Amino acid sequence: LLSFSILPPRYTSSESIKLPPGWNFSSSYQNIPITLNKVTYHAYEIYKVDNNKKTVGWLIVDSNNKVITDKDTYEKLAMAATVTKYSKELNELKNMEEEEKIFNQIKWETDFSKENLNNKLGFTSEIDKSLSNKIAIGILEQSGFSKTSVSQSNVTDLSDNFLSYFSKVATDYMNIALIESGEIAFNLNGYQKDSLVAKVFGLLKISLRKGAYTNFKEGVNIFDKAFNIIQKHNGVWSYEDASAFLSSYEQGEARATSYGKLYLRLTSSSSLNNLWNDTTKKKISDLISKPANFKSSFSTWLSTTVKQDSAGVFGYNEMLNDIKSVLANFALYSFSYDTSIKDSPANLIYSAVNVSNLTQYGTLYITSIPSGAKVYINGSYKGVTPVAKSLAPGNYTIEITKDGYTSYKTSVSVLPNKASQVKATLSAILKKGTLHVISNPIDASIYINGKFIGKTPLYFYEIYEGTYSIQLKKEGYIDYFGEVKIIAGKNTVFSKTLTPKP
Repeated sequence: LLSFSILPPRYTSSESIKLPPGWNFSSSYQNIPITLNKVTYHAYEIYKVDNNKKTVGWLIVDSNNKVITDKDTYEKLAMAATVTKYSKELNELKNMEEEEKIFNQIKWETDFSKENLNNKLGFTSEIDKSLSNKIAIGILEQSGFSKTSVSQSNVTDLSDNFLSYFSKVATDYMNIALIESGEIAFNLNGYQKDSLVAKVFGLLKISLRKGAYTNFKEGVNIFDKAFNIIQKHNGVWSYEDASAFLSSYEQGEARATSYGKLYLRLTSSSSLNNLWNDTTKKKISDLISKPANFKSSFSTWLSTTVKQDSAGVFGYNEMLNDIKSVLANFALYSFSYDTSIKDSPANLIYSAVNVSNLTQYGTLYITSIPSGAKVYINGSYKGVTPVAKSLAPGNYTIEITKDGYTSYKTSVSVLPNKASQVKATLSAILKKGTLHVISNPIDASIYINGKFIGKTPLYFYEIYEGTYSIQLKKEGYIDYFGEVKIIAGKNTVFSKTLTPKP
C-alpha cells in the first residue's frame, strides 16, 4: 500500500526565536525542515487571534534561528512548508489515487451503446465529487477566507490555450482523414455533394471527441507528474519539489477535469447531432470546395463555433467554470505563502516581521509590449505585466516571457525608498507556412530569394512567413521573376506558365 506521512514534530528550539508582537507558536508543525537551493531552513507554524478570528501561518528561520525577512526567500520556503503540511493534512496522495482511478476509466471510443454512454456520463459526477474534496477546509478555517476569486484573465488565458490545442488536434485529425488521404482532393467528383457533406460531418463528430480526449490525456500526463512527485516523496520538501508539485497538480487537474468532462459530454450523439443544421451543412460544403485552404479554414471555424456555442453542444461555459473551480481551489494554498494577498496569513506575518524595515523597501515596476507577459523575479513567477512589486534593496534577475515571443532577460538594482522600472519590448517569433510551386511545363528550377529550393512541382515546402522573391528557370524558356507572400499556418499555391524563348 502507498503511504505518505510527515508527522508534525514538536518544537524544541523555539525559545530563541523572536516572535512578532501578538503571535504565538502553534502546538504542532514546529521546526519543520525545508530547503531552498539545497540550503536547509526551518518553518514554525504561528497564530494570533483578533476579534475571535484565528489566523495561522508560517515563520521561517535559518540554521541560526534568524527570522527570514527577504520576501522572495520567505514566499518560496513558506510554499514548501505549506505543501509539507497539507500533503498530509488533506491526504492529497489518497485524493490523487482516487482521481487516478476515475481518470483511468475514461477510455477512447468512437461509438457508444446507451448503457455504456450512461456509465461514462456518470463519471462527471465522480469528477465533481473528487474536485469538491480538493477544497482545503483547513486552510479556509485557519485563514478566515472564503474561496478566493480568480482573475478572469487567468481563466481566459488558460481556456484559450486549451481551446487552441483542442482545435489543432481536431483539425489535424480531419486533415489526415480527408486531405492527406486524398479523400476530398481526388474523390470529390465521385460523390454526390450532399453525401460527402454527411460523410465529413461524421468524421467531424469523431474528430471533436478526439480533440477533447487528447487534451484530457495530456492533462492526465501532467497530473501524473505531480502524482509521482508526492508518491515518491518521503523526506524533506524543497521549494523546487513543492513548486513543481503544485504547478503540475494545478495544470494537470485543470486540463484533465475540464477536457475529461467535455469528452464525456461529446459522447452524447444527440448533443453533437444538434450541430447538423443548415448553417453547418453550408459551412462544410464551403470548406470541402477548397481543399487547399481546408486546414486553416476548418481550424478558424471550429474555434469560433466552440466559443460561441449557440447550440449548447460543447458546453464551453461549463468548461470555463470547471477551469475556474480548479484554479480557485488551488489558489487557497497561496494564502499561506503569497505575501501580496491582502490580510492573508503570509501577508500579515511577513509585514509583522519586517515592520521595522518596511520604509527601506524599493518598488519595481515591470511593463512589456505587448502586455500580459509572464514575469519571473529571480526565477519565481510574480504575475503578468504590468507588475509592481515591493522588494528589499538588492540586485534582481528579471525574465519576461509570452507565447509567440522571444524571452526578455535583464538584471535590475532596487534601492531603498526608490522606484525602479523595467520596460520590455518583446519580439514576435516568426511562424511558418507552406508553399506549393507549380509550373507549365514542369521541371522548372525554383529560386527563393536567389536560393535554389527544388524543381516544380513542389508541394508543402515549409518557409517562414513574409514576402519573398521567386524565380523560375527552365532551359528553352524565359526566366520568370516575381514575388510570393507566405502566411503563417496557411498553404500558398504559386502557379505560373512559362513563356518559350523566341
